Amino acid sequence: MATMQHNRQVTPPTGRVMRGFERDCRCLMRAHSRACLAMLPDHCGPKARDLFRMVEIEGRPLAQAAGTLGLSPDAARELLAETRREVAALLAASLGAAGGSDGVGTG
Repeated sequence: MATMQHNRQVTPPTGRVMRGFERDCRCLMRAHSRACLAMLPDHCGPKARDLFRMVEIEGRPLAQAAGTLGLSPDAARELLAETRREVAALLAASLGAAGGSDGVGTG
């Protein structure tokens, strides 16, 4: 018995489609980051919030944001890393809470 072969080719998305998708994903992540930024614990402080907002949401270079806030580049790098971890935890928790009874989005 001969087997039937399907020569169906999958066409990869065009560059324009991918750029649009990537832009939409960045926009969505910025919106979620803004929401998480508002929920950061008090111990993070205003400089951490401002630094994260400037670098991650507004897209400013780290050195520029550090200078604006009166931080050394090393201190800014460390503070941003800590704040990113906090925001990531909040983002993960919010996505898990958004999951339904079907288990999607739950840990």
